[in-house]
Amino acid sequence: MNLPPSDRSIPLLTEVLTPAPAPPATVPPYLDPRAPAPAAPSAAEVEAHWRQLAQDIQEHVLQQLLQEVDRRMEQQIASQMSIAFETIVHQLTAQIRSNIEQALQQSVLRAVEQEIEKTKMMKNKEF
Repeated sequence: MNLPPSDRSIPLLTEVLTPAPAPPATVPPYLDPRAPAPAAPSAAEVEAHWRQLAQDIQEHVLQQLLQEVDRRMEQQIASQMSIAFETIVHQLTAQIRSNIEQALQQSVLRAVEQEIEKTKMMKNKEF
């Protein structure tokens, strides 16, 4: 069968394809019963392991303690800031209220005085 050049790479149903060979089964060295047993660690290696373990535990405990200190400090600061903020708001409110009251009293006093003057002038013109 003559196929065009572009179709020659496509296998035909009559062709037998052979599968690729499976890779050989490998066993990890720690599971291989023929592998030599690992050598026992030296005293220096054991000591270094314990030092590293102690340092890791110290760092972990220190990190947890510092996180707790930060959390409690933030709570304390937030509480104190809330109290201080509330006190300042009350003081400012009282001061602003007092200033507004004084300004209104002065405005009303001037308005009343002006009206009285106008009324007096109108009465004087009538006489």
